[in-house]
Amino acid sequence: MALADLRDPRLGARGTLMLAFALGATALIPLALVNTLAGALVSTVLFGVALSGMILMGDVILGDVIDEDELHTGERREGLYYGMSGFITTLSAALTAQAFGAVTRASGYDPTLTTQPDAVAGGFRFFMTVPPIVGALIAVALLARYPLHGDRLNAVRTALSRKRLEQAAAGGG
Repeated sequence: MALADLRDPRLGARGTLMLAFALGATALIPLALVNTLAGALVSTVLFGVALSGMILMGDVILGDVIDEDELHTGERREGLYYGMSGFITTLSAALTAQAFGAVTRASGYDPTLTTQPDAVAGGFRFFMTVPPIVGALIAVALLARYPLHGDRLNAVRTALSRKRLEQAAAGGG
């Protein structure tokens, strides 16, 4: 099965990404509640499926944005968009590290102790579930307002194809 076959054309990249974020949030709910390794593994596997959709469809959507930008500016600016994406990813990793430090301190984690206080497990569980669930729900809400899908996306693709054909016919492509 080709990778393109996995994408449901009825949903499109936006709908598939919304579904991936919703599945990610749903998959993390049991992780907040389970007390067994088996339960944690099931939750983690489901989240892994969702994460793969987030990663794949995020790049597809970014490609659509780059195409629309080319129609407006006449230039391909992939480097600008992927550079900004890398910056945001790096910034989010730094913020995550800061948040993790705050949660561990608040829950009483002490790296010098052999046995940690019971509250530490709750702090880790909170960190692994609540912020990602909230973030996923915010992402779904923002994607619901994302305008580049359906007829508008088809119009962009059609106009860009026409532009490229005209450039090729004129010898400039």
